Order: sequence, then C-alpha cells, then structure tokens
Amino acid sequence: MLTVKQLNARIRRKVRARAPKKPKGPNLNETRFNRLLLAGEGLYEPCRIIITRKKKRRYTPDFLYRGAYIEVKGDYRLRSEDRARLAFEFAAEANTGTPFVWARWAGIGKGYLCEMWYKDEILERYCLTNEEFVAFLAGNAERKDKRKI
Repeated sequence: MLTVKQLNARIRRKVRARAPKKPKGPNLNETRFNRLLLAGEGLYEPCRIIITRKKKRRYTPDFLYRGAYIEVKGDYRLRSEDRARLAFEFAAEANTGTPFVWARWAGIGKGYLCEMWYKDEILERYCLTNEEFVAFLAGNAERKDKRKI
C-alpha cells in the first residue's frame, strides 16, 4: 500500500515528464557571432535541410544571412563537432549553388576564421566586423582549395 507522500511523488514525476520543452535560443558564441559579424540581422535556425532521403539525414544551420547558411562553432571542440562538420559538408556538396559558411572563433583580436563553401571552391578568411564578413561573402578571400565533387 502506498502512502499519500509516495502517491504525490509519483504524480509529480509524471507531470514533470510531460512538461513541454522550451525552445532553445542561440548560445553565447552564436549570439556574439550574430552581434559582431551579422549586425544582429541573422535569422536563427531558419530551416532544416534534408541531405539524403533514404537515411533521413538532416542538417540545421545556425543562421541564414544574405542567402548564405552559416554554422558557428566556438574555440572548444566538442565530441559532436565531427558529426556536425560531416553534416555540414554533405549539405554543402548537395547544394552547390548556395553558399555555406563554417565559422570558428579564433580568439580576441582575430575574430572568426570563416570557410565559405560555394560552387567548386572553398574560401577562407578571418573576420572580426560586419564589413569584413560582407566582403567575405562577396568573394574577397583567399582560396583554400578546390572541392572534389
């Protein structure tokens, strides 16, 4: 036989388990990127891109800005970053007509090291301000290498 205290504890557990999750917003690194490089105009997690239909692989970019999908990472590497990088590369190769940007925080004074995957090229540049990033999206950067598609 259960006591009143035990019954209340079970009810509380069930109620907590059913509570809807609040939608997560951008983390501090993504907020800093949006403020510094996108001038607060980036659209956060705009859509999901389906990479392959058979295995139902999906990729959700962090931002959409001026037609470019942007993935932002901090200076600390997490285990999940390899999976995120793989999904990013699959999405970039599947959608060659759309620019994809991988941005990693490089430190104070350097800003973000940005790689743009567009058509058959990968461009690379350090960006610290919105003007530098807009010039980077326009193609003003050094070419890293050609992609093998």
